[in-house]
Amino acid sequence: MKYLLFVLLFSALPLMSVEESATHPYLKEAAKALVDADGKKVDQSRLLAPKYVLVYFSAHWCPPCRAFTPKLVKFYNEQGGGTKFELLFVSSDRDSAKMLGYMKDMTMPWIGLRFGSSKTADFKRTYGGDGIPCLTLIDENDKPVFTSYVDGEYVGPEVVLEQFSTLLKAK
Repeated sequence: MKYLLFVLLFSALPLMSVEESATHPYLKEAAKALVDADGKKVDQSRLLAPKYVLVYFSAHWCPPCRAFTPKLVKFYNEQGGGTKFELLFVSSDRDSAKMLGYMKDMTMPWIGLRFGSSKTADFKRTYGGDGIPCLTLIDENDKPVFTSYVDGEYVGPEVVLEQFSTLLKAK
């Protein structure tokens, strides 16, 4: 009888899917709208699997962004981007062609939030600042660890890279 009760109790519990058990609760919805530089859909596990995610706000028309992006590409390639962490590009471009062209021109090896995604404005409010380029490191619970804006003051994306580099070396 106890065995039957045990079986009934546990069979009534819903099984947790891989998606439900994954980290990054806030990023789950956005992960459904990921693209690569060719505009092709990207598997959401690429964003949800790593503990850390850098969220990069930038645009092709922004000179400071175009100056910083090559540094970010180098950091991503040298520091284990795609395995130790992932990077999500959130574009401030005015159309999809400009966004994808920027990703290709700068040889961005990371993923982007599809242009026109309903999550773009929400991401800017949650993780961005008043301007670009802006870089925010979030942990597995989608909490900001480091950001380009500290107490409302712009410190820049280079500061985030330095802080994150130190964090990666400490692990």
